[in-house]
Amino acid sequence: RGQDEDFDRFTRSLINAKMVEVCSTTLPQRLIPEVMQDERYFPYLEERTKKYKERADVAAEILKTIPELIIQKPQGAFYMTAVFKEGALKNTQKLAIKNPQIADLVTSLTTANIKPDKRFVYYLLGSTGICVVPLMGGFNSTFHGFRFTLLESDEDLFKKNIEVLAAAIRSYIDS
Repeated sequence: RGQDEDFDRFTRSLINAKMVEVCSTTLPQRLIPEVMQDERYFPYLEERTKKYKERADVAAEILKTIPELIIQKPQGAFYMTAVFKEGALKNTQKLAIKNPQIADLVTSLTTANIKPDKRFVYYLLGSTGICVVPLMGGFNSTFHGFRFTLLESDEDLFKKNIEVLAAAIRSYIDS
């Protein structure tokens, strides 16, 4: 390291990044035993898990009406995955985007050779403001699809967002 200033700076940046990563978990690691010993922890955990299940049920009920999707409800997780059936996604599909600047940006991001689910995610975000993560382009999956959270605590807003998501999926597939 001491022979090349650029290499030294590079290795120090890696070490510093690793230190930040390690240090960011110190507080939670120290607190977890105390939190888990609190009498309120397990009832809280049970309530959170119940809410995630309820939201997963709502999302599955709405999204299962789309024949091009495969929906698997999670078992206590705070996220859910939807997989597009083979052939459902094409590199020509689009969603209408009202803001011309956002439309131009999405077009520029989707003209290159990108995974079909990542293309869908860009159009979804640009059109509806809903942010999901592509499976192939975000989780290194072999399936085209997306993952979304069940964290929205306002039940009505959560249901509305899933309905908007479902309508956008239908519109995208039909385009």
